[in-house]
Amino acid sequence: MTPKFSPMFLLVVASLLFSACLPIVTAPSDAATLPATVASAPTEQPITPEPLPTEKPASKVPALPMESVTYENAEINLLMDLPATWAIGESMVIGDRATQTVMSSPDNSTTVNLLVNLWEPHNDLAAYVEVRQTAWEASGFTVLSSEEWILDNGQAVRVFIVETTDQKRTFFLLTPLDDRYLTLAGEGDLELVEQIALTLRFVSE
Repeated sequence: MTPKFSPMFLLVVASLLFSACLPIVTAPSDAATLPATVASAPTEQPITPEPLPTEKPASKVPALPMESVTYENAEINLLMDLPATWAIGESMVIGDRATQTVMSSPDNSTTVNLLVNLWEPHNDLAAYVEVRQTAWEASGFTVLSSEEWILDNGQAVRVFIVETTDQKRTFFLLTPLDDRYLTLAGEGDLELVEQIALTLRFVSE
């Protein structure tokens, strides 16, 4: 670490080095005594404060590569961007523990399904993931990839690409929501599904 010296210390050192370079002159005994030179205090320069930023920092949420609309789920304070041409179905109640919303492209070739369900233990993503993986294995599905993402608000999610027994691939995103869990499942153009999933964000109440 480079040591830091105060301005006063540097001034003293500079003075000593300068005086060491001067020739030695012997003044006659009857020479008048010269008054000592009084060093003037350094003038402090006013510090101009930097202007405060007027723009908000850019969001980490990437934009979709096409015209989009924002879907809002007020129940879980979730926002997500979708292509403007997509259809958004009504939220459907499944039993007494879950709700489901299906979104699809105009030709239904690509779909995204949002499932919100009650499940215990609460806020235990590892346990929820383990249960889903066990169910996939029991169905003969193969997990092709597994990743962990961090959303814009710092929330961790687990992302999987799963292949069914008939070689159909599905995108899954799993994350906890207090006493519930969110599952986003997408089929069709998985690259587009992933781009949509990356726009997920949760807003404060």
